[in-house]
Amino acid sequence: MNKILILPTSCLDEFTSDFPCVFAVTITDTLCEQIKLLAGTCTTTCANTIETFNHDGIWSEALVDLDEVKEENINTVLASIDKSESRIEMSQLCVTKTAFKFTAVPKYLGDDMLLSTPYIGISALGNETLLVRTAY
Repeated sequence: MNKILILPTSCLDEFTSDFPCVFAVTITDTLCEQIKLLAGTCTTTCANTIETFNHDGIWSEALVDLDEVKEENINTVLASIDKSESRIEMSQLCVTKTAFKFTAVPKYLGDDMLLSTPYIGISALGNETLLVRTAY
């Protein structure tokens, strides 16, 4: 299974407007199993969240209309995202019992500029459709 997620991002500093606005990642079988394993670990240990470093995906400043992304134009969209890739640090996967998200900090900036995707339900990993989240 390879599921492509294209997600909007938000910045912890609500007053900034210059930050990567889209995140794209391919959920491979390996990443899917890691997410499910971490969710199970949250359940068995009563942890709220488990965070681990993860360098999958691309944080990008590409202007992508997420409402217009369809399976037939995905290669064009991914090329646009790849062309405008942003440099980031501290890229992490954050997993709860029922959902996961990705976070990162733009290179050379502080933790107050933390970027985040919306949470995606782990149940969404159960099908093979492209997943594009249009609202934060």
